[in-house]
Amino acid sequence: MDDATLVEQFENCTLPDLTHRDHVRLVFLYSRAGAAYPRIREGLINYTASRGSSSAFHETRTWAWAQLIEAAAAGHEGGFDDFWAQHPEFDRRDLLDDYYAPQVLSSDEARAAVVEPTLRAI
Repeated sequence: MDDATLVEQFENCTLPDLTHRDHVRLVFLYSRAGAAYPRIREGLINYTASRGSSSAFHETRTWAWAQLIEAAAAGHEGGFDDFWAQHPEFDRRDLLDDYYAPQVLSSDEARAAVVEPTLRAI
């Protein structure tokens, strides 16, 4: 699927499945247009609601992933496949465990609002 179709289907909530790689790719694409966090946040809120799983949205996870991907994407000249190959850390679904104590990331507070990292800065 090309970039424009992925973004369109995600934003229209018609994307059949949102994989981890798709999520990283969307943040990468949004970072190119500026303001990745607000766009991925709004998109995920709408997408999870359209699937009947609004409770799946996690504010801190969304913010932290957006910060990490946007920082790595800054100045990147290639496309997403090249970016993905250069940043294998983003394939780690547990990457945020490097930044947050487990009890913090799993808290209701972190689900509802952005909580700063507790183990190391992003």
